[in-house]
Amino acid sequence: MTQELDDQDEIENMMFVLKKEKENLVIIRSMIPTKIQLFHHLLSQLEAIDEGERDILGWCSEVDHLVQVTQDSAGGDLEQMQAEYDRHRPFLSKTVNMQAMAQSKNNVFQSVLKNTEGKEGVDNSDVVARMQVLNDRFEQSLKNVKELDQKMLGGIQSWERFLAAEKAAQAWLQVTLTFSFTSLLISSAVFL
Repeated sequence: MTQELDDQDEIENMMFVLKKEKENLVIIRSMIPTKIQLFHHLLSQLEAIDEGERDILGWCSEVDHLVQVTQDSAGGDLEQMQAEYDRHRPFLSKTVNMQAMAQSKNNVFQSVLKNTEGKEGVDNSDVVARMQVLNDRFEQSLKNVKELDQKMLGGIQSWERFLAAEKAAQAWLQVTLTFSFTSLLISSAVFL
């Protein structure tokens, strides 16, 4: 190859280009372990998001079912409403855990975005869209479960107020009947 080249400048130019290419290859080779580590880290984070997404969407479906069942069976007396509330209370208390899980998954998601910001060959659009859908669905379900809890407690409180008022009315009626009966006895005794 050197025989074909006449000029020393061409040889030096080719040597310079080869040296630059070798430097580029060394840089690329040094980046491979870092990229592999990044992709393994991203994979574990995406698996955590996937698992949390399944759990959260499952809980959201349970909320939808619970709201539907409760609306279909609305009514009854205080004992029935209290029994219904007691039966659903463990599920309603799970809301705090689900909020923590959703927050955790959002933190992982933010970490994924931070780790991939400015990186070539990484497309986050699918994860971004999925997290948006998940967050919207979770917020709606959270709103529904809070409204359901308030309605159930409101129904129980209404029944308790009604029963207290009924008891007071019966006591007042009893006193009124006693006065009426006493005044009837007094008036009949006066005419005798």
